[in-house]
Amino acid sequence: MSDRPWEYRSDTRRVRRGYYDAENRWHRMEVEVLCCGEWLRCRGFTNTCANCGADFNHAGQRLASREQWGEETGESVADILSVDYTSTERLLEGAD
Repeated sequence: MSDRPWEYRSDTRRVRRGYYDAENRWHRMEVEVLCCGEWLRCRGFTNTCANCGADFNHAGQRLASREQWGEETGESVADILSVDYTSTERLLEGAD
């Protein structure tokens, strides 16, 4: 984790914006949410609290219950959980 201070902080959410370091390497935004008394780092497309099963997106927003996932788009829970937005190779497969 970065030693940079949190740029936004509330009682339940804290954020560090993305930045370039001294060697011009990009470090993406870091978000953590407080759930069940513990900080959960939101790194992927879907982040799940190990204690209560609540799901959060990469920006720390709580998601709807899994029973509601895919109703409008036809996605299954397996489809949604398999997406990792940091893996651009997987997202771009078949985009040609």
